[in-house]
Amino acid sequence: MDKNYSLYYIKRNVIRITLLIVILCLVLGYFSIMERTSGTIRVVFPPAATSSNMYPSSKIKINCSTWRKPLHNVSALSSQITLAPDRFLYPGLIFGPNNQIIGLFQSIYVAIRLNRTLVVPRFGTHYTEGEIQSVPDYQRIDVDHLCSFVSCISIEGFHKKCNGSMDVVFQAMLSKMRDVKKFQRDTKMHIIMNEEYKLSDYFVGNSLQSSEKRTNKANIPFYPCCNNKTSFNWLSSNQQVIRRTFNTTASCALFASAYQPLTLMSKGQIAIPLDKNYTKVRQIKDDRLYMAIINSVRRPKCITQLADAYIDANIGTDEFVAVHWRYDTDDWLRVFRNQKKYELCEVITNITSEDVARAIINNLPLLHDKNAMHSRNISAAVSVYIATPPSLKEFKLEIFDHLENLDSRIKKVPLDLDVYLSKSVFNKCWNSTGWVSLPDILSLIEMEIMRKSKYFFYSYESTWSDNIRPLRWTRSEGKIQRLFEASILDLSKTVMKKRIKRNRLLHLKK
Repeated sequence: MDKNYSLYYIKRNVIRITLLIVILCLVLGYFSIMERTSGTIRVVFPPAATSSNMYPSSKIKINCSTWRKPLHNVSALSSQITLAPDRFLYPGLIFGPNNQIIGLFQSIYVAIRLNRTLVVPRFGTHYTEGEIQSVPDYQRIDVDHLCSFVSCISIEGFHKKCNGSMDVVFQAMLSKMRDVKKFQRDTKMHIIMNEEYKLSDYFVGNSLQSSEKRTNKANIPFYPCCNNKTSFNWLSSNQQVIRRTFNTTASCALFASAYQPLTLMSKGQIAIPLDKNYTKVRQIKDDRLYMAIINSVRRPKCITQLADAYIDANIGTDEFVAVHWRYDTDDWLRVFRNQKKYELCEVITNITSEDVARAIINNLPLLHDKNAMHSRNISAAVSVYIATPPSLKEFKLEIFDHLENLDSRIKKVPLDLDVYLSKSVFNKCWNSTGWVSLPDILSLIEMEIMRKSKYFFYSYESTWSDNIRPLRWTRSEGKIQRLFEASILDLSKTVMKKRIKRNRLLHLKK
């Protein structure tokens, strides 16, 4: 009996210990999930500096208060353009972070032309980060700056004014049901739809030319502007056309899937703010208004502060070169292959890191203007910062190696951005303010670094570069001056072709 009792006792304790271990694992797993979904993801950086001599320091101090969520009292801000306080437009943003910013530009334009107060929307993380998470407005844009330009209301205010439901949907392009459901979750507002209509994956409307509005069986009007054969039929930016297309007295509107429905584009233009004497909005030309809108959408103050501190500590001057090479196989090339732009993909895959380096050296004015070099006292070194997707880190390092070998005056910015951010002050701000996405922070800071550079080699067909270029200007002696920019792809393509031609000639001589 004693022996059997001992075996029973041992078995019972083993079972108890096993159950405790399982429960402990489940609890730890739960808190890990909660930590991730709540936006307080633990970030693993290189070890923080233990001595001020290890990493360059900056005179600019990082202030964690600029990271915190604003009070959302945006309706109290005095706006340059005042819109109707009882009619609203919520931008339904889709695709990647920079596509979402373009969607915001176009939504602001539509809100102004329709005289509807803009609802400051929520954004989303990039799909490459895994499951897409909702991102608060203050983690992507400077809300105060935007709302000082145009009448705004917070999502909370929108929900209250509209009694928790949106009564009209403006269909900018083909809208997937999963996107519309996301807009509902982000706003915590309801769009009434019957069960039969929920079975459809798309909201499909008539073409833009049709003057008839389409109403579903639930009597919720949809104002389509897209042909059901394509997602990208453009809507004229003419304000009469916009008002006629979305003609309704309904107060609470969703602008569904507002990526790029308008004919307005920012490429090659400068985003200059409106003069204070612009009082009659309807008289402002379309392109002029659109550029002012782009100027109103700036990156958060904390991001600008971090970029300034990084430049001050690691470069020390605005006379530096910034390069954006976007063309990774994981994202950019995959999308373009799907769009059947095979020729462009083939060009990019044939360009080497040395081609890119030679393109920079050959086309950087600072290296070829002796007077400029002497007057700026930069004969010894020219700092270069290169931004690439994480998957192209090795390619970036190869470009730096070739740059330094080709011209001894070129120097790499000494400290990588992620290492710089390992400083404890950044970790303190990050951990105490609930930001959702670390890749967002890195990307936004790099965009500010590109914007502040004197010389910018941008990536053709990249919304990341496109959202930087219009803001690269300076005012000198009362005149607007555009800062230097050039397409790194076009320049590298020229170098590549010359290299291939030269190699063929050498081969023929042999």
